[in-house]
Amino acid sequence: EAGESIGAEEDGTHGGEPEEPAKLWSELKEEYDAASSAMEELLKLTGLRRVKLAGVRLFKAGRAFSRMDPELRKLNTPALNYSFLGNPGTGKTTVARLFAGILHDSGLRTSNVLKECTAQKLKEEGPDEFRKKVEAAKNGVLFIDEAYDLDPVGDKFKGAPVVNEIVTTAENDREHLTMILAGYEDD
Repeated sequence: EAGESIGAEEDGTHGGEPEEPAKLWSELKEEYDAASSAMEELLKLTGLRRVKLAGVRLFKAGRAFSRMDPELRKLNTPALNYSFLGNPGTGKTTVARLFAGILHDSGLRTSNVLKECTAQKLKEEGPDEFRKKVEAAKNGVLFIDEAYDLDPVGDKFKGAPVVNEIVTTAENDREHLTMILAGYEDD
């Protein structure tokens, strides 16, 4: 199952009853006159209940954020970075593409661009090429698959410089970039 780290208080229950993502989305569409083909596609996927709830909550947060005063938005820019964990073939890349659309549709990102790369490719190309990928994904999403290949301790010459760039970029470009790292739970 592709997933995002969600705390125990956000396990998708409300008063002991599980929240249904489709119902919440329906209410959100009505309340905000919202539309998102990416959200509709996410909700059609089999399973992934927590991911769907996260998507709906993300959309709602985006709408609330867009109504804030611009100065308050600048002071409260959320970090919209995720790690998707799951076995091969569980939909991590598909969900990342849909999240790019949801981020755009909700107003949290001005582009629905999603640039994909693997951690191995980032290591081979180095920090300069990573920065070019960041620039290409600006205002959208950078998806890094097989992130477990980025080992800053065991790979000081190739992995560590890229990890340093990822951490710095995640903080400094939070207003303009979402990063999604994907991998396996055991790695």
